[in-house]
Amino acid sequence: MQQLLFFITKRKYFFLFIFIQLITIWLTIQNQDYHRAKFVNSTSNFVGSVYNLSNYWNKYLGLEEQNKRLLQENAKLQSMLKSSMLEVSNDFTNHSDTNNFHIVQKYNFTYADIVNNSFRSMNNYITLNKGSKNGITTGSGVITENGILGIIENVGENYSSAVSVLNKKSLVNTKLKNSHYFGSLSWPGKDRNLFLLSDIPKQANIEIGDTVTTGSFSTIFPEGINIGFINSFIIPKGQNYYEIEIKSFIDYANLKDVYIIQNLHKSDINNVENLN
Repeated sequence: MQQLLFFITKRKYFFLFIFIQLITIWLTIQNQDYHRAKFVNSTSNFVGSVYNLSNYWNKYLGLEEQNKRLLQENAKLQSMLKSSMLEVSNDFTNHSDTNNFHIVQKYNFTYADIVNNSFRSMNNYITLNKGSKNGITTGSGVITENGILGIIENVGENYSSAVSVLNKKSLVNTKLKNSHYFGSLSWPGKDRNLFLLSDIPKQANIEIGDTVTTGSFSTIFPEGINIGFINSFIIPKGQNYYEIEIKSFIDYANLKDVYIIQNLHKSDINNVENLN
């Protein structure tokens, strides 16, 4: 307190000058219509600018929350798409009657955030902020808006981890978008954006730039999700199958929002196949 009083006392003439200036300005504004109008106009502009700046930052800070709501809504819509549904017969006696079929949901989509994402090692994993409390189960697929990302391997109450497609043990059923040829997609472990597509016979007519999608033989991903495009290909001497290099549509080093896909019929399919 003493230091404050000393500071004011030492600069008393300066503060007296400022005080007199303020009184002079106030008297001028009060007694001169022109100056009063100018002052009110300037004040209004300043206050308006402050409000505009405040509204801008409020909207900006609210964008992330709005984006999450949109992603959650998109997940619901994805679950309602035709590709997420399955047409089944009510009985096995009359398959010509279209009224004898009904639609059931096959895939469910859940929005999630990535909390950890590795992409520099030979066996990479992704950690997500959704777990068993959100209905997530092992074996579910993970995708982004631009392609596939991985498969859920471990599930906790609030979090889950997925084997990334950037993993040596990852293998995805894949097809050429413009044909019926199927193959297997794997990661050679070098460039994070380049994959190897195998098992495509040399009879297939392929070109650089052809799109590759998920295939119908997978119980994890719905058919038709874009993966990447053909970057290069060769037929090794004496072989009957292509070696195809696929460039992914995804930048795996720049990811945040994902969708977890659950095949609601997967356990039934596995039970039937285990009977063989």
